Formats: sequence, C-alpha cells, structure tokens
Amino acid sequence: MITCGVCDNSLGGRHNLCTERDLIGMYRAGAFAEKIAIPGRNLIPVPDGMAGAHAALTEPGATGLHAALLAERSSHRPLSESRALVIGAGSVGLLTALILRDKGVTDIVVAETNPLRRELVEQHCDFELIDPVQEQADAQHFDCVFDAVGGAVTREQAVLACRSGGVIVHIGLMDNLGGLDVRSMTLREITFIGAYTYTPVDLRVTLQKLNSGALGSLGWVEQRPLSAGAEAFDELLKGRCAAPKIVLQTV
Repeated sequence: MITCGVCDNSLGGRHNLCTERDLIGMYRAGAFAEKIAIPGRNLIPVPDGMAGAHAALTEPGATGLHAALLAERSSHRPLSESRALVIGAGSVGLLTALILRDKGVTDIVVAETNPLRRELVEQHCDFELIDPVQEQADAQHFDCVFDAVGGAVTREQAVLACRSGGVIVHIGLMDNLGGLDVRSMTLREITFIGAYTYTPVDLRVTLQKLNSGALGSLGWVEQRPLSAGAEAFDELLKGRCAAPKIVLQTV
C-alpha cells in the first residue's frame, strides 16, 4: 500500500483509507514483473531465519488481523468470549480464524465449500468446519461473523448467522450484488463493518506473529516452482486446489 503520507488518514495511522492510495500488484507492477520499484518506507525487515513462504503470508494475515481489530472495537463483549464464524478458508479467511484463536477465541466455526480445502485445514488447524452448501451455520448464534468471500450469498449467510447485537466484518470483495437484509440488521442492531486491507502496523505485528509461531505451524502452505504457476492458478479457479495459499519459488 503506497499512500500520499500527508492526508489526515495517513498521518493518523489509517493509511488504508488514504484517498490517494496505490497498490503494488494491482495498479503497479507486482511480483510477476521482471523488476519492481518499491518505496523504502514500504519495506519491512524479515526476521533472520524466517522462511520466505511464511513471510509471504504477512499480507493476507494483516488483512485478517485488521478485521479482527475492527470487530474487537465494536463488540459488546471481549472478543475472547465471542462465538465466531469465518466464511471462506482461503488464505485471508484461514489466517483470520488463526488470529482469532491467538486472541483467545475458542468457539470458531469455519465455512468452506471446497472439500479438499476443508480436509487440509482440518488436518493442520483443528477448526470446526462446515460445508455451507450442505449445512447452514446456526441461525443467530455468532457474536462475530467474518465474511472473507464477499458475495451476495455469503452476505446473506452472515446476516442469518449473526446474533442480535453482533458484528459482521466484511472482508471479501467477490461481487456487489446485494445479499444484505437491512431490515433484519436494523431490528437486531447488527453492526456491519467494511474492512479494507491493513495498516503498516498491522503488517509488522502479523509478521512477528507468523515468525513466533503464534499462528501455528503453517503446514497448510503449499510451495511449488515458478514454472508451475499457470497450473496453480488454473486449479484455484476451478476449485481443485486444497491449499489456502500457494507460494511459487524461483529457486
């Protein structure tokens, strides 16, 4: 995230809300370019001995941390006392669940449609997993719901699953086709928060957590050679990939 550095949001630590923000890998050339230029202030030192594949989780992990912090500020009870539902077990969703666990949340359900991914996550992370196509999450049961997909269907599921007075944090950006029962949200005083990326501090904290082991062994990360990149993208698009995160290695 590259920001102007002088607006109120940038100076106030909310770099992700800078109206002049720019993104490496979206609007600027990213990791698949032959060469990229990055402002020095955007560089974060990686701890000695940390695996590159684990350091690569900093960006999606910081997105999850930012979402958890937003929920924490708006929740009526401490986050550690909350029942949480995470919709989507891609890298952002799974890391959100792991961050919630690190924050003391013990009642976490992860909803994921990909059976291969559910099996892999269950092996490495020991979360309660459900297939939302076959099994709906308990209605009005969860204090916090994190939608890491961001589709009309998942937004509808989030409202149904959130208890009165609860919090929905919307992370994903799959579509903008509706899915919110605003009347139900109003009658039940549900707080809906849009969570966009992260701040520089979120990135630094996440890197430390990943390196310290606070987020688990990270054995669910799959590493492949760069030459296998096209195949990896094809598997992801067609739902044939179990890994929430594939890291392509040049050596």
